[in-house]
Amino acid sequence: PTSIKDLMPVKGVRTTYGSKIFENFIPEDDDITVKRLKNAGCVILGKTNTPEFGFKGVTDNQIFGVTPNPWNLERTSGGSSGGAAASVVSGMGPLAQGSDGGGSIRHPACFCGAYGLKPSFGRVPIYPRKKTSVINTLSVVGPIVRYVSDAALMLDVMKGPFEGDRYSLPEDNTSYLEYIDEKPNKLKIGYSLDLGFAKVVEKEVEKVVINSVQKFVEFGWDVEEVKFRDFDPSQAFETHWLIDYGYGLESYLQEWKEKMDPVLVLFTRLGLQLKA
Repeated sequence: PTSIKDLMPVKGVRTTYGSKIFENFIPEDDDITVKRLKNAGCVILGKTNTPEFGFKGVTDNQIFGVTPNPWNLERTSGGSSGGAAASVVSGMGPLAQGSDGGGSIRHPACFCGAYGLKPSFGRVPIYPRKKTSVINTLSVVGPIVRYVSDAALMLDVMKGPFEGDRYSLPEDNTSYLEYIDEKPNKLKIGYSLDLGFAKVVEKEVEKVVINSVQKFVEFGWDVEEVKFRDFDPSQAFETHWLIDYGYGLESYLQEWKEKMDPVLVLFTRLGLQLKA
């Protein structure tokens, strides 16, 4: 049993992208990863909730409402794959397909206590893919599961080149499931508590990072704290993000702005104000 994030087309199944604009859209074909999962024997349970076009880290929209955290309904499940993480943790199914451009797999997995993985760009193809997008090289499809072995199994099924996605990588002839028990080679790990721009890091977060770093030390790996140059990467990321929504959604503003998430409308307008 497998669930599919509602940003990915599933043939014959309503796919809304979390937006009133596509509230009644029925795709005529599957996303390439959906095809591969089906061909491998997965039973598609249904679609999981996402914020409108996956634009934020909280999962709610004007069609299906809020997806809370299964452990505490007063807390968020994260986003934008919050529905995927919630479906796995609540026991709806062992496998969930998610997508991640700026943390949309990793955040919900962390918030809900699942295991989520953002694969290397191009390892898992995307088709259909937006023709004009400045974040095309940031967004990837990946698994949200309860066990690492299940993530490896899903990656084995979803990965591999596809002629419709020019960014997809050549076949690496590797089974992640078979490799999962192999001891990794000695690695050199760089870590940062603030990534060079965060002004405040919660003590609990700092503790978790340091504890994880200590595990790497115990493995015998080389670990060092990385000092960033005086550069705020969040500004560059936010600029790309705003441009993508600005020019991607400009054509919908006139007709649909009253039914779009107000923050998404603001992002779209801010993106249109940016110049090269």
